[in-house]
Amino acid sequence: MIEARRRAMTGEQIAAEVREREGRKAQAEAEAEALKRAAAMDAAEGYAERKARRKILASKAAEISGFLQRASLAPTEDQRRKQELLALSTVATRVRITLWNEYETPSVPGTLDEAWEETKAAYARGSEITGMVIVLPEGQAFDVRNPWDPQHPGEDPRHPREE
Repeated sequence: MIEARRRAMTGEQIAAEVREREGRKAQAEAEAEALKRAAAMDAAEGYAERKARRKILASKAAEISGFLQRASLAPTEDQRRKQELLALSTVATRVRITLWNEYETPSVPGTLDEAWEETKAAYARGSEITGMVIVLPEGQAFDVRNPWDPQHPGEDPRHPREE
């Protein structure tokens, strides 16, 4: 049947049919390439977002680590307090190093929320022991919340939410 139809077609009609088929094929290839590019852009944006989050967490962990380290080195008569601050400082330093390493060369998917929670808990306990909080050079209190965290009305930005 196709043979009979082709025999009845002129050379121009066959050429037009071939051009039309090639046009559809080129359009399908272009659409497939556009989908690939869009997927690659989404993946790149996701990577960039995770990297930005890791940088924020690593920077905040560095602030907390420094705070706990300074607090643990302050002269005090209470050795139990000093030992607890040293332990908290060790935890915060370990997490700080992990977060910076993950920022520079990610090896774990996600943003390492568990490590960040551990750091927030160390900061909360360190603040409780010392009665101090971190004050940034701009004069504002250090905020343990992150831009992507859900907002809770009435929450104290200097301390993690008790759950």
